[in-house]
Amino acid sequence: MSATRTPGHRQSGWFMILILGLLTGFDALAIDMYLPAISVIAGDLGVMPADVQSSLSVFLVGLALGQFLMGPIADRFGRRATLIGGVALFLAATFAIVQVTGLTGFLTARFLQGLGGAAGVVIPRMVVSEMFDRRRAARVFATLMQIMMIAPVAAPPLGGLLLDALGWRSIFWTIGIVGTLSLLGAIRAVPETLPPAKRRPLRLGSTAAGYLALLRDPVFALATLAGSLIISGLFVYIGASAFLFIEHFGLSPQAYSLIFAGASLSLVLAGRINNMLLDRVGEERLLTFGLTAYVASVSALVLLFAVAPAALVPGALLIVASMSSLSFAVGNITAIALDRPGEQSGLASSLFGTAQYAFAGVIGTVAAALQHDNALVPPVAMMACGLSALIAWRLSRALSRSGHGALRGAS
Repeated sequence: MSATRTPGHRQSGWFMILILGLLTGFDALAIDMYLPAISVIAGDLGVMPADVQSSLSVFLVGLALGQFLMGPIADRFGRRATLIGGVALFLAATFAIVQVTGLTGFLTARFLQGLGGAAGVVIPRMVVSEMFDRRRAARVFATLMQIMMIAPVAAPPLGGLLLDALGWRSIFWTIGIVGTLSLLGAIRAVPETLPPAKRRPLRLGSTAAGYLALLRDPVFALATLAGSLIISGLFVYIGASAFLFIEHFGLSPQAYSLIFAGASLSLVLAGRINNMLLDRVGEERLLTFGLTAYVASVSALVLLFAVAPAALVPGALLIVASMSSLSFAVGNITAIALDRPGEQSGLASSLFGTAQYAFAGVIGTVAAALQHDNALVPPVAMMACGLSALIAWRLSRALSRSGHGALRGAS
């Protein structure tokens, strides 16, 4: 166990976890909340809606690059300073968006927003993995996911209400206010988990060597691959959900929002069950169960869409079941992967997050390109992600148990 791991830390209570959850949800908030306003923003800036829609890709590029950079920076300057600096950049970019008058300024600010917002994604993973042993970290990561899933439920309708009442710029004012409160909470509640004696110089060569060393470890690399494929399956669903329910099943946008919210809430409920079972069952067995259940439910969904493509109720139930299964996978694979690297936890957290968004971006783009009007493509892509993740996890677990290194804190 690392010297910085202190499961009984006095600041490890609910308020710190709440703040870490809010920080982790920055990306979801910044992605989902402005979606109802894309056409209005385009009209205000004098461009096409597709031009404004491209700001989502720009944001994700900044988010991925930011995660890649945050590890070395946090290893040099500490977790708190990097977190505060990143959130400050996120806030500066957010408040700059409300002042822009053209597309270039909007896209530039969105890129910087993603770059700074990466601190809210990657630093909480570092803090949790360094503060807690693997079992407790798995529980905290699952809780962070539950808090984070509030954003996909609440952000689009809240964005729509703000758009109707106060205009599109009020959406980014609101994101900025939430970010400011989160920053103040982080200053108060988030401890420094990397002592000065363990900090490392910021050198390109040593950073590259550190990343390569992590990738050469097949146990960590396979666990990271599994985690990336799990998230990719989730993003395939998020990207295709509107098409499936509105275009394929013919539901209204309001009905789609209710089903999307229900699937998100099922993730929260399943996360609570996962936490209740952790001490009794263990994170490895819960992870295996979650991935197996996910593969089973999306495989059934593929079969359903192949033989009865118009069956709404069983299709919706299988989607909810598959999303619920992910709550037994996301937090546990994160805890397991980040428990292994020891003193390289900062680089490991960055690499883990960067891989997730890189895989999700590539797989989501390929799935969208193949989809056209074929509703079978998204569940097939989800099934492929789930099955590949299960294989990668089983290989990682087998290598670890055969003595290929040792997972710290293994149960």
